[in-house]
Amino acid sequence: MVSATCDPLFALCWLAALRGLRRGKLCGLRWADIDLDRSILIIERNRTTAGYHALPLLGAAEVEGAR
Repeated sequence: MVSATCDPLFALCWLAALRGLRRGKLCGLRWADIDLDRSILIIERNRTTAGYHALPLLGAAEVEGAR
């Protein structure tokens, strides 16, 4: 378990597993979307690919709070 937490992508994998975030939503996250003081994650962006081009998709914000 110690080696898993040393992985640079551990936090991203943890979000995907515990919050059920899909790849496009994870790739659209920015540090500004995370409020550690209030334990809130705001999902405003989604990324998808069309051929070889990544396209940002903007939509309504989803808020994930501490449960």
